[in-house]
Amino acid sequence: MSFQPDLLSPCWSAAVLRSKGTVVATIGGDKITLDEFNTMFAKSNGGKDTAQKATADDREKILRSLCKIQTESKDAYAQGYQNAPDIQAELQEYKRNLAVTLLVEHEINEPAIHRMYARKLFEVRASHILLQMPQNASPAETLKTYLEAMINYRLAESRAILRRTCSEQFPRSVR
Repeated sequence: MSFQPDLLSPCWSAAVLRSKGTVVATIGGDKITLDEFNTMFAKSNGGKDTAQKATADDREKILRSLCKIQTESKDAYAQGYQNAPDIQAELQEYKRNLAVTLLVEHEINEPAIHRMYARKLFEVRASHILLQMPQNASPAETLKTYLEAMINYRLAESRAILRRTCSEQFPRSVR
């Protein structure tokens, strides 16, 4: 059994494009309305804005493609291809691949995006003072290095306070 589409010669005028219930094609008794066609057209052409700018020739090509796909699909169902083992195996493979993709998206990507967003909500200012010390240092040398570190820390802290105070008192445009 072969299905032939009955393409209604669509005149893609503004009046036709506004009447959503208009049937643009009939395939094996199933009618494709203008509303259904416009939805499919927008999905395959980058959204409603792009679809609205399309020419009548573009719409005609897509309608013919859609009818061809629908006709082949109906032929395949009529011949029982949906029950063929190789088709079923291919469908299962598609389902597995899709499931993995969705799982990765849901379980890995989304939480990572949420974590990155949460990290961007606050700023951490950190500074480090590294001092070199001999590997087998005596307690006196360790204390000396620690005291140097504390002096450097206090010096860095006072510079940061001075920098903040200056930037508050003298905006960049004045400095």
